[in-house]
Amino acid sequence: MIHHFEMVTSTQEVMKEQASLGARHLDAVLADEQSAGRGRMGREWVSESGNLFASVFLRDFSLPLTWIPHWVGVSIARALYRKGVDPLRLKLKWPNDLYLDRSAKVGGILCEKVDSGVVVGFGINLTSHPLFSDRETAAIDSVVGVELGPRELLESILRELSVEPTIETLRKEYEQFSVYRSGDSIAWTDPMSGTQGSGKVLSLGEHGELLVEVRESGLPVLRPLFSEEVRSLSSNQA
Repeated sequence: MIHHFEMVTSTQEVMKEQASLGARHLDAVLADEQSAGRGRMGREWVSESGNLFASVFLRDFSLPLTWIPHWVGVSIARALYRKGVDPLRLKLKWPNDLYLDRSAKVGGILCEKVDSGVVVGFGINLTSHPLFSDRETAAIDSVVGVELGPRELLESILRELSVEPTIETLRKEYEQFSVYRSGDSIAWTDPMSGTQGSGKVLSLGEHGELLVEVRESGLPVLRPLFSEEVRSLSSNQA
């Protein structure tokens, strides 16, 4: 069931309340506007009318929790593809963003554990996008030329989420959509400690982490990334 509101503080908070009252698997909250939308690490999510702001409750699933953001990301990417968005232009930027052409952010995903399951929020720029001095953003409609209604897209995403993949299938699909390919050079920052590093991408690990190769004392060492802020060291990538 989709609970549709004109205005909420945050779809994530409303869906968490619904979960505490006994929401069912794949129940969702959709809002035309948010007054206090937020993304990962508590960052503000600019919520301009016409875009998609939604949260979904997941409870009947067998995937490990660390794979849930990737499952939702692939489901959103597949839904957009089925609505006519070129899959070669649409990318997933580890760990929780959607990009166009590897450079412009069009959406983000926020997963939060609750007692009875997981509440997953996502925002997608459909008709407009905020402007920032430090990063590029875009909207699906204006860049790709595909007109999508928020509810129509949410219904399509829910259909994708109704079929749970195996980890191996999910890994393959995620890597097809991923901004970062094996061998790409990246840099990262730990948002909590500020620690920085750089290395080459290998693959996704068994827990959905990004595995990279770093050099220590001239020798290759495997390093897993779990929640770091990642950027490409190639000029043509995010």
